[in-house]
Amino acid sequence: RIDTEELAEQYFNPDKNILVIINGLQAGTGRNGNANMCSDSRLDELEQFEDVEDIAYFANDPNSNQTYDLAKYWFDNGYNVFYFHWEMFADYADNSAVEVAGTPPAVQERVWSTDSGVQAVYKRGGNTYNTAPNTAIKGDGSVAELFAAEYMRMADAVSKAHPGYATSKHDVRIAGHSMGGCLSVASATLCNLLVEAGELESGFKINRLALMDSYLGVSSNTDYTISWSGKKYAKDVIGNGSCNYLNALTMLVNKFGVAVEFYSNEKFLITFTSTNLKYNSEEKRFTGVSSERANYINRLCPIILIRPYFAAVSAPVFTNGHNAMREWYLSTILYDAPKTEDGRTVPTARMSDSDLLKLKGTYFSMVNARKEGCETVRCDDDTFLFGAESETKAK
Repeated sequence: RIDTEELAEQYFNPDKNILVIINGLQAGTGRNGNANMCSDSRLDELEQFEDVEDIAYFANDPNSNQTYDLAKYWFDNGYNVFYFHWEMFADYADNSAVEVAGTPPAVQERVWSTDSGVQAVYKRGGNTYNTAPNTAIKGDGSVAELFAAEYMRMADAVSKAHPGYATSKHDVRIAGHSMGGCLSVASATLCNLLVEAGELESGFKINRLALMDSYLGVSSNTDYTISWSGKKYAKDVIGNGSCNYLNALTMLVNKFGVAVEFYSNEKFLITFTSTNLKYNSEEKRFTGVSSERANYINRLCPIILIRPYFAAVSAPVFTNGHNAMREWYLSTILYDAPKTEDGRTVPTARMSDSDLLKLKGTYFSMVNARKEGCETVRCDDDTFLFGAESETKAK
């Protein structure tokens, strides 16, 4: 946490860009520790593929034998890296099956509103503290407002320690996974609105958003109020919960020019809550259950279907592949981007904002899952189809 000038002088490099990583849901366990994004597949790669070029990252890490914090990739490639540890601020009081089952809709409400019944359960000084249901976090804010407040504290500290940073141009990104994708959309929108209002300096404007199997929100509750705007939850045919996400994403792309990359897991289990979603190459649109959401998002950014079956990762996709997408995307900063069979460049972290913005409405699908060439987490040995129907051509 950088919230003082002294800390910014010590830990923030003014020659580097900014990446903020936001983790997914930690149902009933958020208060027990920080959720970092680590690789669980590298130990297998060490044993199986001794000539993998990036093994030195792991072999030389004295702090981890089993996992590796993927933030180091970005730190070593020009970024100040932050984690936003929000998991304890939207957690149930225990981990009972009933509460866990109801967690996602309730937590996504707390992202936007202070009206949600989800408690903040957190530990400090060896003690566990619970807020009452419907109680705001640290005053009057939702989780997205908590992010904005912490981001502004960091920005203020950096501005004091490195005065030129606040007005110069930098790559400022957020990468969100699962429920963290929902929070990323809300938080990036709020922060850019603060820049527009002159309350946050231009050097801290979010220009890039990576959504890794992002949760969109499926709640049907329409009585909540978005806490920073005072407006009621939006309503339309797409769905009451996801509509707010889609409206915010539209503002990020169309108003603020943010470049968005949207990565979905095989079967679209998290992103669109459907196992029947397909892509029609001739009509260039998704069909099936939840296709309205998919097509709406696709108008704003490319959708890239990832089948992460590298190293230790295997079926079931929901439990392993969903989390493994974090490894795949965050490590793409290291490698040349994969190509489609017709020579197109697949979106990855190394693609420029301008090139990413040109790919609105496109769809890429990984095709070499379970085949030779995809044994490692690295992206440059994967192959993709462009605009392929995932269920008929990608297997």
